[in-house]
Amino acid sequence: TYAPIHTEIYETFKRFCDDRPDTPVSLAAYDYLKVRGFTDYTIRSFGIFTLKDYHEASYFLRSEFAMADLRESGLYNERDNLVFYKHLILIPYYQGGRIVFLQGRVVGSPLDRTPRYQFLSGVPIPLYNSDILPKLRSGQTLYLTEGAFDCMTLVQQGLAAVSLGSVTLFKNEWAKLFRRFDVCLWLDNDPAGQQASKMLKKLFLEAGISASVRDPKEGFKDINDYFRSRD
Repeated sequence: TYAPIHTEIYETFKRFCDDRPDTPVSLAAYDYLKVRGFTDYTIRSFGIFTLKDYHEASYFLRSEFAMADLRESGLYNERDNLVFYKHLILIPYYQGGRIVFLQGRVVGSPLDRTPRYQFLSGVPIPLYNSDILPKLRSGQTLYLTEGAFDCMTLVQQGLAAVSLGSVTLFKNEWAKLFRRFDVCLWLDNDPAGQQASKMLKKLFLEAGISASVRDPKEGFKDINDYFRSRD
């Protein structure tokens, strides 16, 4: 369960960012998303937005909400700083059409030791794109991917997909969400992804859920990488 005040904070944050005029940062972010192969429709339908001015956004949020709520929402860390300092592409996670989580990504490849992704501080990560599940028919193939961009890529290809956010983040209680489907695990082409595929397939099969593994194509690190090569 997610606190209504947190959803209000995330949605107010997104509206503020969307309403600001474009900056070199947001234009670079948009160009990067296009390079990753995403159409305007996909970017819009997944609600992807950009933190155009860090200090302006932080000032706005502090003026609108109590610091304790901002901290509890995970948008601010224990030093009372907005956590998305370098991760300016923002990926909302929806449940029932409302934002319940945010994930940030750097634009392009990190230049230093900055991780590619930044999650909210101390807030549990939900399943990405879970709002698709009630719309699917029983027995339909549902792809389980590692990252949000991989999930978006498959949906853009007309496939049904949800994402873990990271291979280490699967929660056993999520298994029940997959009971109606034929689950196909399509994780990253690295040792962690391959190990997680085996572990999750075993977990699903033991829970009586149909599950198979699709190996990534040799030479491609993930789903998005593979489909971009085909364009």
